[in-house]
Formats: sequence, structure tokens, C-alpha cells
Amino acid sequence: MKKQELNELNELMNTAEFKDYLQDLAYFSGIYVEDVKKLMAKNAIVNFENKTIVKLLHEYRYRSVKEEADLLRVFDYNVRSLNEDDGEEISFSNNCLTNSSHYRTVLYDLLIREEER
Repeated sequence: MKKQELNELNELMNTAEFKDYLQDLAYFSGIYVEDVKKLMAKNAIVNFENKTIVKLLHEYRYRSVKEEADLLRVFDYNVRSLNEDDGEEISFSNNCLTNSSHYRTVLYDLLIREEER
């Protein structure tokens, strides 16, 4: 790589947008085995150029964190309701239209399966 290309790459990697992208990518890759994480890291620069991937990763992380917070709130409510013995049924909702698992499926196809083809 030429010195100018290295400088441009370093500048890119120091931007807030790229740092946010890496945080989202790291969050997404958390459940995968080491080889898959290595593949994601290897292709991180190229995938950063695809703004659809960048947006989907960010949206996945946002929705996942929100789902975790909502689940905690629902658990808290249900446990308290059971202890009050008011006879209410325990209920958990899974809003399939906004569920982060759909993002995970699409991202897996974009980040991993593309490389396998």
C-alpha cells in the first residue's frame, strides 16, 4: 500500500462514523465463533463502504438494546404481578415487525454468506 493510501485509511479509521460502525460490528459479531469474527474484521473496511450494511448494523444494535430493556421491564412487571396474586396471565410480546433477529439474518447474509460465494 502506498503511503498516501495508508494516510487516507488512517484518516477514515479515525472518523466518528467509522468508530461507531466498529462498535456496531463488534456488538453484532459477539455470538459468532472466532473464524467468523476474523472474516468480519478482514472485510470491515470494504463493508464500511456499503452504507446499507452500516445502517443495518446500527439499527440492529439499537433494536437489540431496546428489546433487552423492554424484556427486563416486562419481566419485572410479570414477576410483580405474580407476587400480588391478582390472577393475571403472564404475557410477553414479540413484535416480529421490529424484532432485531430479522436484522441479524439479513446482516449475516451480507457479511458472511457473500464471502462464502
